[in-house]
Parts: sequence; C-alpha cells; structure tokens
Amino acid sequence: QLGALLAGAAFLPLDPDLPVARLRDLLADSGARLLLTAADVVDPTRTATHADGSTGIAAGEGPPVVRVLVDRPGEPGLPDPVDAAGPAHLAWCVYTSGSTGRPRLVGVPHRAAVDVVDWHARALTLTGADTVAHALGLGFDANLAEIHPALAAGASLHLVPSRVRADPARLVDWWRRAGVTVAFLPAPLAELVLALPPAPTVRALVVGGSQLRRRPPAGYPAVVLNAYGPTEAAIVTTAGPVPPDGTGPIDIGRPVDHRRLHVLGRDGTPVPAGAVGELHIGGTGLARGYLGRPGATAAAFLPDPFAAEPGARAYRTGDLVRLRGDGTVEFLGRVDDQVKIAGHRVEPGEPAAALALLPGVRQAAVVARHDRAEPYLVGYVVLDDDAGPPPARTARLAAELGERLPDHLVPRAWVVLDALPVGDTGKVDVTRLPAPAAPPAGEEPGPGVERLVHDAWCAELGVSRVPLDVSFFAAGGDSLGAVRLANRLREALGVDVGVDRVLRSPGVRALAVAA
Repeated sequence: QLGALLAGAAFLPLDPDLPVARLRDLLADSGARLLLTAADVVDPTRTATHADGSTGIAAGEGPPVVRVLVDRPGEPGLPDPVDAAGPAHLAWCVYTSGSTGRPRLVGVPHRAAVDVVDWHARALTLTGADTVAHALGLGFDANLAEIHPALAAGASLHLVPSRVRADPARLVDWWRRAGVTVAFLPAPLAELVLALPPAPTVRALVVGGSQLRRRPPAGYPAVVLNAYGPTEAAIVTTAGPVPPDGTGPIDIGRPVDHRRLHVLGRDGTPVPAGAVGELHIGGTGLARGYLGRPGATAAAFLPDPFAAEPGARAYRTGDLVRLRGDGTVEFLGRVDDQVKIAGHRVEPGEPAAALALLPGVRQAAVVARHDRAEPYLVGYVVLDDDAGPPPARTARLAAELGERLPDHLVPRAWVVLDALPVGDTGKVDVTRLPAPAAPPAGEEPGPGVERLVHDAWCAELGVSRVPLDVSFFAAGGDSLGAVRLANRLREALGVDVGVDRVLRSPGVRALAVAA
C-alpha cells in the first residue's frame, strides 16, 4: 500500500484468503496493471498445474506480478514520494457487494484518504509511543484506518496472528502481551471482548462494521469509540464515545470533520429533529464513485442542494437514521434488503446471481433473515430432478459457491422448493419464502470426542440433540455462537479447535475427527 502511494498510484487490497475464482474476477474487473505480493506468498490467481504435478505461473494471465522483499537492516529504505498525485487522484479502491450480481469497485481520492488519516490520528491522539493492533482482514476497508493513521503518527503497528483474531480471550491476552494501546474491532467481536476482563494497556477501542449493542462495563479502562461510515464515504462518517452508564440504543455519534449529514424524507426534504429519514452524506470525504459504473454512481452520488460550493455531491446511503436533539445520530436500519454479515456489507442479489449459474439449479433466490441473534443468508433453490437427495445437493451448492465467493456471501441455510413464489410483477415474492426448517436430530453421537463435541454444540444451541452431519449455522448457530462454541470445545477437549474450524466444519462428526 505504501509503495503504491509513494509512487503516485492507487492500490486495491486483495485478501489472499479469498477463493481463487473470486480473486481472478476482481483482478479482471478492476483492470489492475500490476500485482504486488509478498515474496513468500504464492500468487493463486496465476498458478497452473503442469503435467508433472508441479505448480507454476500460468503465462499470459492477469497483470504482471512483482514480488516484494521485506526490508532488511542495511538495505535502502523507502524512496521519497513522487509529486504525482493531487487531491482528486485515486488513493485506494475497495470492492463492495453489488445488488445486480457484480461487486462494485469504490474509488477513494487522496482528499478523502487524508481526511481519514488526519481525523483518526487526532481523535485517537496517536503518537510515536502508541502500539496499534492491525486485526481487521483486508476484506474490511476499515483496516486502512488501522494502518495509515498509525504509520503517519509514527506509532508502531502490530499484526494480529490470524489464529488469534476471532478468539476474544486470546485476542485480549495478545493485546496485553504486545502492549497494545489502540485497537479496532468489528462490532460482533467487540461485544464479546467487552464481556471479558480488559487488557490494561488498551486506552482506546474503535468499533464499527455493524450495529453495536453492548456497552462497556462500569470502570472499563479504555474509551470505546463507536464509528459509522460506508465505503463510499471513506470509512468513517460519524463517531462518538460509548458511555458505560447509558440506556437505550447506542448512537453512532456525530459527524467527523468535513462531513455533512442530511436526514431526508421520501420527498428529498429534511425531516424534523427526532423524525426518521434516510441519511445522505456530503462533504470532502466522499469517494469518486463506482469505477466503470457511471449509472450506479449517478444513482447513489446525487447533487447536494444544501451545499454552498457548486458541483457538490451527497451520497445516498440507504440507511434509516434519527437525528437526536443533542446532535447525535441513531442508526435504525435499511430502506432495502442490504444487510451486514460478519461486518461485511452484503447485497443478497450478488450470491443469488452466482447461485443461479451453478449446474443443476433451475431457479435461485437468496434472502437475509433476521430471526436469530444476527442476520444470515438463506439460499432458496429449484433443482433438476436428477440432482440427488436435498441435503447432499445443498451441501454441494454451498461448497461450489465457496469456491467462487467470500465466505460471508455463502448462504448458511438452504431450502429446496418445487418453484419460487412470484408476485403480480413476476418477481420473487420474498414474503412467501418459508423459513428454513430445523434439520432432524438423527442418530446418537458416538462415544469419546464425538460425544464431547456434540454436547458442546447442544449446550451452545440450547437443544438436547443436533444432527451429526449438519453445519453449526444450519443447526441454528451464528458467528458469535461459533466463537463461544470454540471456547467450550477448548475447555472440554483441552485442545484449541479454533473458530475458523468451527465455521468451516460440515458437522459434529467431521469436527470430532479433525479435533
């Protein structure tokens, strides 16, 4: 990232944990001219298997690849930046989920990037004495707020090991041992961390990504800063401290520097204070738009009639909010079917479009349901008659989608139908789609480890029996429950099973074998 900025170029962060097909699609869609990768990281987007079984780079695919060597003592440091980028030039690009089946590439200019870096550095009073934890994956655009403000302030940046990121207890212990003073977390993980004894070194905890529902306990030593901001408004739009003694919903604070908020009704006029309206964001912190998508840009980035400067724009967020009398903003929900899953913004139309292209699928729809502790995606499919028994078919569909899409876009539950219900307009009537049925309990677990794993699942889900070959999500769990289940399994088995293994396991039996 720093190398691209120093050269006057823009960068697109790509998470190496994404499926290979997804990485290929993003590289092709973005038109990237160069791929930078660490010297010890295989480039999965351009590897090919040869006749002798060895792997190597497939000629002629994708942009040229540059292997980046880590600086060693005595080697030249970073060069001086070139004077090539102005405030309107692109600094970085980030993909968001798209309702039409294609992800959308948001382009953020330098003026907005500088706003982000400057505000975080000042709001968190970052100095060279601080240690900032970098825990957010590259799939979160908010990880840029971990990296660049810390480096700009001269603070040290510590990368949290992947095995620690999703485990609240291990994460807090890692903060303590590393002497972390400032940390960033997605809201679901922050809620679990706030229930644990704090790391005494942490003085500020920034939370975002989705709605925060837990306040810090009385006497919590760190300031908890609740931040809100879509990718289109360069990561942060509003922020505010969360007091431990408050009541009612937690607000998302007040606008940060260089942001203008308009809460508008359906007629495009401001609603009175205390009324509900759709949030529009103006100011210099806006993205340029969706690169290569002029229609989508024009629909979302509108002329700002309340701005003094000519040509000013405002981003229509689709978020319903209430502007309170004290100037703080309360987040209330969405005007459409967009949803936050594991901190990621998800348009159900994107996985639905990918699902409809899979072999054996006649019709497909994906809907976000809200009947559990956190939203989850359900896949509804009409399949060819010769596709096999439903559980095996939907398991195969989930696996095939997982080879094409990020994990947060793959449905956690499935319903096989004879036909999708449609309304008068010919579109799928989501109100008539049934809730996924609980899977039958099936056979008794075997003795030993399988019994221990089964009982831990039951304790977390509050049931007496769970199927042995159904995933934790399909059995009724969610990502926060998976974290708690991993902790239960660690206590029961005396080994660290890991949250990732719980999330990816197809069921009790497979997890018991892996443990």
